[in-house]
Amino acid sequence: MDAEPLLTIQIAEDSPGIRDLLLTHLDLVPGVKVTAASPTAAEALERLRQAPPALLVLDLQLESGSALDILKKLPQDPPRPRVIILTNHSGPETRAACEAAGADFFFDKSSEFAPFLDTVRALAASTTGGL
Repeated sequence: MDAEPLLTIQIAEDSPGIRDLLLTHLDLVPGVKVTAASPTAAEALERLRQAPPALLVLDLQLESGSALDILKKLPQDPPRPRVIILTNHSGPETRAACEAAGADFFFDKSSEFAPFLDTVRALAASTTGGL
């Protein structure tokens, strides 16, 4: 019997508390498997090279870099992971810069956590065939 497809996710978040919160919430989403949770841009890029996920969840400000640094180094051709920026720096200029750099989704941590989770659920459902 084949295993059900999973939405693989890598997280880059420098705050241990937020990283733990993300891991806890994402663990409850059917069809999701978090494969890495990195505190730095350098570690996130290394883990990306080792095992590219289907989805990246990136904090904008990281130790040793930023989400924009990671976005610049992502391949432009498939299979390119989808990218969600989850940040407290959610001004319109920041949002526009992230979207221009290739982010697929952009959420404010403090006011859009529920819509972020809804988006992950929808992506997982589309990956797993509606689990």
